[in-house]
Amino acid sequence: MPKLRNKDGLTNFVCDKIREEILEKRFPPGAPLSEIPLGEMFGTSRTPVREALRMLSKEGLVRVIPGRGAFVTEISVEDIKEIYEIRRALETIAFQSAAKRIPDEVLEEIASFWSELRVKVESGARFDKKIVAEGDRALHMRIIEYAANKRIREILLSLQSQIGRMQLLALFSLKDTLNTIAQHEEIIASMRSRDEEQIRKVLYNHIVLSEGYILSNFMNA
Repeated sequence: MPKLRNKDGLTNFVCDKIREEILEKRFPPGAPLSEIPLGEMFGTSRTPVREALRMLSKEGLVRVIPGRGAFVTEISVEDIKEIYEIRRALETIAFQSAAKRIPDEVLEEIASFWSELRVKVESGARFDKKIVAEGDRALHMRIIEYAANKRIREILLSLQSQIGRMQLLALFSLKDTLNTIAQHEEIIASMRSRDEEQIRKVLYNHIVLSEGYILSNFMNA
């Protein structure tokens, strides 16, 4: 474990590691999160673990039940629908306003990732499918950074752990990688056009499809 200088640094380190375990489903929904075993796992005392669990409860990834302990939050159909309702409403606004503000070089950086991924997939090269979810998250986050409405930015940033969890669920439900690459390329093309109505349509459709992948897999699980 890296040497950390202060308590806040240690708490943030533990928080990041537990979040990663939850998002990667190594700590599955409903799993108990006990302070002592987690402290042993990360080489820390109970205090940073306790603080990290409190932080993650605010992100919606952990549920702390008085007298019983902390648990990874379950995911329900209602949770999925609520998160995607927020995404449809707020991300479309964020992307439309970002269209006038995002630099061409940032769009080119994003486009390069998806272009390189397309080459790998079409050539049959092996790759970690998690990179698709990471690329999806990076695209959305980079564009949201340039949204004009700072409160919308803050809301979406505060939900990033829950949105990231949904993006990984979409990945697990994904059957056609080239199709999702094409969707992201279409988003990038719409951002390059600076056409706000086109951006709204393309992004809205992408979010609806993503929700559909998850719900279809969730219902059939």
